[in-house]
Amino acid sequence: KLITEKIPYFLLSLLFGILGVFIIYRVGLQGNEFLKSNQDMSLAERVLYGLYSFSGYILKFFIPISQSIMYPYPVMTGWIRTWVLFLNPALIMAIVVFTAWSARKTRAVAFGMLFFLVNIFFLLQFFAVGNTFFADRYTYIPYFGLIFILLWFAEKIVRKNAIRKMWVNIVLSVFAVICMVLTFSRCAVWKDGVSLWSNVISQYPGRFMEPYANRGVSYFLKHDSENAIRDYTAALSIDPNSAPVYADRAMAYGFTGQQEKAIEDFSKSIGINPKNAKVIYNRGVAYGNANQSDMAILDFRRVINLDSAYVSAYVGLCMMLIEQRKFDTCSIMAEKGLKIDKYRPELYALLGNCELEQNDPDKAISTFQHCLRIDNTSIDAWLGLAAAFMIRQDDAGAAQNLALAREVAQQQNIRIDNIDDITGAGITLLDMKRTAIQKLLAKNR
Repeated sequence: KLITEKIPYFLLSLLFGILGVFIIYRVGLQGNEFLKSNQDMSLAERVLYGLYSFSGYILKFFIPISQSIMYPYPVMTGWIRTWVLFLNPALIMAIVVFTAWSARKTRAVAFGMLFFLVNIFFLLQFFAVGNTFFADRYTYIPYFGLIFILLWFAEKIVRKNAIRKMWVNIVLSVFAVICMVLTFSRCAVWKDGVSLWSNVISQYPGRFMEPYANRGVSYFLKHDSENAIRDYTAALSIDPNSAPVYADRAMAYGFTGQQEKAIEDFSKSIGINPKNAKVIYNRGVAYGNANQSDMAILDFRRVINLDSAYVSAYVGLCMMLIEQRKFDTCSIMAEKGLKIDKYRPELYALLGNCELEQNDPDKAISTFQHCLRIDNTSIDAWLGLAAAFMIRQDDAGAAQNLALAREVAQQQNIRIDNIDDITGAGITLLDMKRTAIQKLLAKNR
């Protein structure tokens, strides 16, 4: 009964353990090399590293120092090589023999070690993932097995001996306080991504690329593109074949206005992984920002071919087509995008601008109104409505929508007192719309 009653819980644990491994590998197969399986290692090497991490987890239990969110694989030279290949397997065998021997006298040690082993098993990297092999932040449950053994031995030592009890209590109390202090100190390390990955880099400078790449992401999220670029560059100096890092550095270059460098990095990323629709889309945006609309159109069309439901690519494509005055094609592509996502206000605004330039103000009014029902903060749509009413010679309706446009613009700290204000805010103004708005502004100064 003691065994059978635990079978359902064991099966559930096994299921979720296997599911976790499956998810990691699925993510890895989709192109993120941070989670790819390490195919360069033989099974024997994986077993040796698994045994090495097993003894490492036991050591960290007693000496919880030099902690890191990631640990690189050890450099297999000198003393480390001797330890991994010979001494550590001998130590593990000694632990196994001692545990088996103790089982003849008590089940306490065997229970504790088996509890530890079962819960630590999926961290031993027999099926290696990525460039790290050790994750002591996941040991809080497995360590209950070692805590059980430690306290069982402590109880045996102090039984019916007041002096031993005093010293054991002192030692355990001091150890507990040390653990509390170390735990509190780790909170400062985990304050944010920059401090967390800086801690790894300080312990293992230049050893592997992930800490630099991840700190670069943290800097980028803090809008510190200069430091992000520096870290991405350091990561690429370690692994020059990382498609995600090239894409991340390209984003940082784009945000600092270095569009040519952004395009170059996006292209390198695409060269490594030519089917990443998001990266191709972002390169299209960079081409658009660099006033290379033909190249941007090619990228947006390529994205749509890879993923026909990528609505943002339709938005980007329509923007470039409007820039090239290809209003018929833009209208077709906008309508295709709206069939996929009928609540995309940018596509309605772009479609309305096309209809306006095709001298169909009635249709444009309907489209702009639909846009504003979804997003009533679209200055482009409000000005489009104003221009459409102006073209219909409805001065009152045009003035009313201009006033609403100015009200929305004021909330966004944008002035629309003249044409330069509007174009400076990045709002679409083509031929007919520009002419109508100029007339309207002149009447409503």
